Amino acid sequence: MKTLKMFLILTYALFIPFFRCQSVTKVLAPYVITEEDEIVLGNQFYQQIRSDEATYPPYTKNSRVIRFVDSLGKHIAASQNDRNIDFTFDIIDDDQINAFAIPGGHVFVYRGLLENVRNTSELAGVLAHEIGHITKYHSRDLLVQQTFVSNVNTILFGNDSASISVAVTALLENMAFLKFSRDKEYQADSCAVAYTTAAKINPYGMNSFFSLLLDRYGDSNKILSSFSSHPPFSDRIKNAQKIIEKTSGVPSKNEWLFEEEYLEIKELL
Repeated sequence: MKTLKMFLILTYALFIPFFRCQSVTKVLAPYVITEEDEIVLGNQFYQQIRSDEATYPPYTKNSRVIRFVDSLGKHIAASQNDRNIDFTFDIIDDDQINAFAIPGGHVFVYRGLLENVRNTSELAGVLAHEIGHITKYHSRDLLVQQTFVSNVNTILFGNDSASISVAVTALLENMAFLKFSRDKEYQADSCAVAYTTAAKINPYGMNSFFSLLLDRYGDSNKILSSFSSHPPFSDRIKNAQKIIEKTSGVPSKNEWLFEEEYLEIKELL
């Protein structure tokens, strides 16, 4: 089985230009990187991020904040039925307004984002969006579609720990495998609406947070480098609004926000 997977990955590498077609990638990606492989990759990325405290300083100031983010994320993840894997949620002690998800079920949120969201539903929208990238295999598909196959091969099948570490570091260096297309960002936004609604949290929170960023920074996203490759906030707000309007069981904009609960957490940051 290991030999077969190595053959598939190497064969795929030879024909990358042909496989850049997203429809082809969607069909073949599960054979090139299986679910088990993706979790192995994700765990390698996770350990590297956790060990690189200079680049990704871990938030340790208040255990209640850490538990809150973890429990909220796991509650949302448990409310979706798209994919059954274990999720982790960690805080990076940096003032960036950012969050990202890596393959295998790991989500990271920055302290700067926690300081800027105004209620639980806004944070939940961001977490649910990142969960959506994982449940829809966006990172895996991009790893396969782009020219990262040799590094994936080294991580999955290499015997030299130094080479594996180099391959992991190379993939994490600029997070290129997390720069998703407009369609994938919209799909993750759709997941955010569905997952927060299922979790009994207001799906308008995501739009509320986008509106805050739009008012503060405009649509160019030049100040927020973490959003520079994403669709404009105004487009995402309109797109999510259409999805919300089609979703049954959605509360009013003032329900299920859990604002007082979050303000208590925010004071502890």
